[in-house]
Amino acid sequence: MRAATASAAARTAAAPIALLSPTLAITLGACGDGVFTGEGEEGDNHSGTLDPSAPGVTGTVPIPGPIDWLEWSPAESPDATTEAELVAGLEELGESVGEKGEKQLVIRCALGDLGKCDFSVGPLKTKDGVEFPAADLDLRLVKVWYQNRNAWFNYFGDTGFKLVPELLLHDEDLIRVDESLRPADLLPAIGRMWGLSAEKILALERSWNPKDGSPVFTLRGRYTARGWTDWTQGFQFGSAILQFDATSDASFLELGRERTYSRMAPHVTHMGVHDHGFNNVSTWGALRRLSLEGRYAAEGKERELCELALKASGAVQARRWTRTSDGGGYICSFNGPHSLFIDTMRSLRSLAVSHQLGHVLMGEHDERISLLGRLTAHGLTTARWSVYYGAGRDIYDFRGRVAHESLFDVVDGSYRCPGTQQGYSPFTTWTRGQAWVLLGFAEELEFLETVPEAELEPLGGRDEVEGYMMEAARATAAHYVQSTPTDGIPYWDTGAPGLARLAGHREKPADPANDLEPVDASAAPIAAQGLLRLGRLLERRGETDDGRLLFQAGLTITRTLLGPPYLSEDHGHQGLLLHSVYHRPNGWDYVPPGRKVPCGESSQWGDYHLRELALHVQRLADGSPYYAFFAPVEVK
Repeated sequence: MRAATASAAARTAAAPIALLSPTLAITLGACGDGVFTGEGEEGDNHSGTLDPSAPGVTGTVPIPGPIDWLEWSPAESPDATTEAELVAGLEELGESVGEKGEKQLVIRCALGDLGKCDFSVGPLKTKDGVEFPAADLDLRLVKVWYQNRNAWFNYFGDTGFKLVPELLLHDEDLIRVDESLRPADLLPAIGRMWGLSAEKILALERSWNPKDGSPVFTLRGRYTARGWTDWTQGFQFGSAILQFDATSDASFLELGRERTYSRMAPHVTHMGVHDHGFNNVSTWGALRRLSLEGRYAAEGKERELCELALKASGAVQARRWTRTSDGGGYICSFNGPHSLFIDTMRSLRSLAVSHQLGHVLMGEHDERISLLGRLTAHGLTTARWSVYYGAGRDIYDFRGRVAHESLFDVVDGSYRCPGTQQGYSPFTTWTRGQAWVLLGFAEELEFLETVPEAELEPLGGRDEVEGYMMEAARATAAHYVQSTPTDGIPYWDTGAPGLARLAGHREKPADPANDLEPVDASAAPIAAQGLLRLGRLLERRGETDDGRLLFQAGLTITRTLLGPPYLSEDHGHQGLLLHSVYHRPNGWDYVPPGRKVPCGESSQWGDYHLRELALHVQRLADGSPYYAFFAPVEVK
C-alpha cells in the first residue's frame, strides 16, 4: 500500500521568535477518495478534519502552532493515544514556543483506503499571538519510495525493495510509474515514431559524406562528426536494420546490409577501442540475428561472413586486457590500460556473441583464453569498483551510484580511485553511464541463462556470477528510479551544480528548456530498456512486485520519449530524439543563441537506442520473438 503524507512547513513571520521552521505534518494511508482539509481558525488553534468517506473518523483535531515533534494515531490504531492526550501535549509544547529551532507534528491515521488526498492549511497562531500566515506555509508530501532492504549487510546479497518514508517533497512520486500501462498501449505512438525514423535515416543518408567519418551529434539540427574513435558508426547503419526489423521495409535492410559490408570491416579489427559491442553487434550481429529468425534469406556465405566478423570482434575487444591484483581484470578503455569505463558493460555483447559462436582468444604460447571468462571477470571488476552500494567501502555513498571511470595501478593491478571523462565529477553520477551499466548487466544476465552450467563452473559457478551482476543491476536500477525526475528523463549528471538552484527538479518532469543544467534524454531509452529487461527477469524468478515496478517504470519512460518535447517531429531536423548531451565537460554540445546550456539536439546513440527500445516494446506487444542481441536462442 502506498502512503500519502501531507506536511506544511512554515517560516517565522515575527522577528522576536527564534524559530526557523515550524512544521505541521498530516500522514494519511493511501487508496479511496477521502480528503483531508485543514482550516485556519481565530484564536490559538488550527483545526483539521478528516472527511467524509474515511471510515471511523469524526470531529476535529485542535493544533496550536508551533509545536514540537509529536506522533499521534487515532483510536482505531493499536498504538493510539486519545484526542485529549494529543491536545494536552500540544498545549504543553505551545508554552515552550521559541525555545527550539524546529517544531513538527505527525498524525498517522491507520484507516485503510483513503486514496488521493488533497491538503490545505490556513494560518497558524501561537499562544503569544504570533501568526504564521497561510502564504508562508510550504505544503509538502512525505515521500514514500522503494529502497533496497538489508543493503548494508553485503555487496551482492539479494536485497529486494521495500517502501520507506524518507523525503519531504511537493510531489509524491519521483518517476510516476503508470502501473496500468501495457506494451500494446504504446503501439500507435511506436508506429508514428517509425514513420519519423524512416524520414530521418534517409535524410542523413542523402546528406552525409562518408569521408567525414561517423556522424555523432547534431548542430542546429544537422548531423556533424567528432573525430573520436568513430564509435557511432554502428548506430548509424544499425538504425536502418532496426527500421527493417520493425516495419519489414526491405529498402532499409538493403541499406543496412550494403553499408555494413562496405564500411564496417575496419571496426571489426579496431585494436584501440572498447566499443566493439556498439559497432559490430549493432550491424553484423543484427544481420545474423535476422537471418536466423528467418526474416530474410542470407545470400551465399553471408551468414558465415557475419559470424566471422563477430568472432574476430569479440577476440579483438578481449585483447584489451588489464589484470587486477585480485586475479581478475577488465577490458581497458581507449584512455589506456589504467582505465575502466562504465559504458563497456553494454559493449561486452561482442564477447558474448563471439563465445556463443565457439570462439576463443589465442594468446602467447597458444594459450586459449575464454571470452566468457573475460566477460564475467570484467563484469565483476565493474560491479566491485564502479558501482557503489552504500555499504563497506561505500558506507559514505549512495546505493546504486556509479563512477564513469575507475583507475588502476598498471604495475600491480590495484585499484586507485574513481574518475570521470564525461560526468561532472568522480563522486557524482553521469546519468548516461548509469544507463549503460544498468542495461549492460541486465542483458548479460539474460545471456547467462543460455550458458550451460559446465561453462560457468570454472568461473565460480552460476550463483556467484549471476549474483554480483544481479546486485549491481538492481542497485543501479533503484538509484535511477529514485534520482530521476517524475517523467524518467534525467539531467546529464545527478550532481551537476546547477541542479541546486533548479528548485524541486526531482519532483516534476525534467525541463529541457531550463538555463541551469541540460537534460540528457539519450540516457533515458538506454535505462528504460534496462528496466524492462531486469523487471521481466525478476518477475520470472518469482520477485513479482520488484520486477513489475521496474518493468512498468520502463514502459512509463518509453511513453514519455515517444512524444513531445523529446520525439523530433521537425522534418528539417535530422535527429530523432531531442535534448541529447554528448560531452558537457569538453563543451562539445551546441548551445542555441540566447540560451546558457545545450538543448534541442540529437545524437546517434540516442536515436539508435530509442529505435531499439521501440522495437523491444513492439515485439513484447505483438508476440514476436523476444528481442535479444544473442538471439535466436530462446529467452524463457
